[in-house]
Order: sequence, then structure tokens, then C-alpha cells
Amino acid sequence: MQISLVALRGLQFFLVLVITALVGNVIAEAFAGNPSSVNFAIFVAVFSWIAVLYGLVTAFLDKFSVPIATLALDGIATLLNFIAGVVLAAKLGVHSCGNKVF
Repeated sequence: MQISLVALRGLQFFLVLVITALVGNVIAEAFAGNPSSVNFAIFVAVFSWIAVLYGLVTAFLDKFSVPIATLALDGIATLLNFIAGVVLAAKLGVHSCGNKVF
């Protein structure tokens, strides 16, 4: 068990907890359903939980560690989180920071 690995997994746990809380709050305050972008964001949060929990288990118990599975879960979770961020930014209509008119 490496201290740096456990620390990074702990940070990942905290960040996924924050993402889940924020998206869950958006869902809880919805009046007439949710757009598909919000539903995708909660799917990504749940997938990230799977990756975090598997990573934490493998950080403490080496006998359950399959490096290619850990790499695949982390890679897919990273890609899905990036996609969800872009989708939510597009849904909110975020503009360019360099646009002086906006």
C-alpha cells in the first residue's frame, strides 16, 4: 500500500462525492423532469463511484488488483467526466472567456 496512491484515491473519492451532490441537487430541484444532459451527468457520477470504489479496494488489498481493469476504469471515468463537463457547459450556453462583448 502506497501512501500517494491512497491519498490520490481519497481525493478522487472526495471529488466524486462533490460531483454526485451537485448533480443530485440539480435533480432534486427540478420542477418538470430533467434534461438528458443532467441524466448523463448522474450516470457519469455513478460510473465514477464504481471506479473509485474499485480503486480504493485495490489500493488496500493487492490480491484484488487487476492493473488493466484499474487503468480501463480510470480512463473511461476520466473520458466520461470530460464529456459530461463539455455537455453541461454547452447546455448552459457558456461563452468564450476571450469574448469582450459578452
